[in-house]
Amino acid sequence: MMRSVGKLVTMALVAVQILLMWIALREGQVGDGPPTVPVTPAADPVEALTIESALPLTDPVALAWDDEAVLVSASMEVIWDRDAAVTVPSTIANSGALTLVYAGGDRQLSLLMDRGSGVIFHAEEGEWSDELAIPLPVSAIVRSSAISVLAAEVSYGTSYRAACPEYRFVTRVYLSRSADSAANPVWLVSYVDERHRDRPDIQIAVDAVMGRTVDGEAMALGCPEV
Repeated sequence: MMRSVGKLVTMALVAVQILLMWIALREGQVGDGPPTVPVTPAADPVEALTIESALPLTDPVALAWDDEAVLVSASMEVIWDRDAAVTVPSTIANSGALTLVYAGGDRQLSLLMDRGSGVIFHAEEGEWSDELAIPLPVSAIVRSSAISVLAAEVSYGTSYRAACPEYRFVTRVYLSRSADSAANPVWLVSYVDERHRDRPDIQIAVDAVMGRTVDGEAMALGCPEV
């Protein structure tokens, strides 16, 4: 299970870049851009959105912005109920947000969406390199982002959250191309402590086709003072 530290480090660097963008959006450090926000779906989602179920809502927005836009980055934040007993879940929590980044030519469009309502409440346009506009392998996904979180919960997540539930209630999931071009894409699942939310305590890679944990790294599961 714990085999390729080098591969995990590569994926972690990608995750850190996405995390920095996420923090900037959440803390209001960027301005609104096209499209005009908020963008509200025609109907409320039947259940909280995941990366995969959000794409039918965000793809049209991106294609209206650039008719050749491709998805190049996707992440999901799951916020667990701090008031509930921490047990191994059968479904993921409903709260949280999604960050989806599309590239079109030398531009990028970053969309921040509420998982519960499907509302896109932040949008930002920025520069992008044509050479980096490689579409994420969404069509290759067999095991969903939700399944990846549940797999991570069994491995480490539930124990980690239960040790310190007042601070450990956020799980982040990123879709990543494998460092090995011949391998399957992976979900990179990370857990953070709110006292140092820019530094994940746990990172687990879950094969997006097979659904098994293929790599991981975890700190001690206790609840030390920081």
